[in-house]
Amino acid sequence: TPFMIDLHLFLGRKVLSPALNDIPEKVSYDLASQTPDDVHFGCVPESVLMDENENVRRLIQNEGGNKVGMDFESLVKTAKNAQKQYRRSRPDPSREGVRRSKELLQQ
Repeated sequence: TPFMIDLHLFLGRKVLSPALNDIPEKVSYDLASQTPDDVHFGCVPESVLMDENENVRRLIQNEGGNKVGMDFESLVKTAKNAQKQYRRSRPDPSREGVRRSKELLQQ
């Protein structure tokens, strides 16, 4: 969370969170109507995660008989290596980002 706060501070954007009740009730989340100011953070509903996990599992196990499943192993390995390198090389979050993220978590 401190890294996300730092990004928003750098971009000069307000942090919108459902926990702070600062997101309008009727928000459209389709890509056609999204603008950069519509980016929010929070939890993804479990039903959405379950559906996506099932889709990824099918691709990995190649249940459709397509070639995509074969390429997935190398993509997963590349993504894991990139994530490790990023975590080793990223700078620490700013004090302001840490402070604001703690405030956000307490609300």
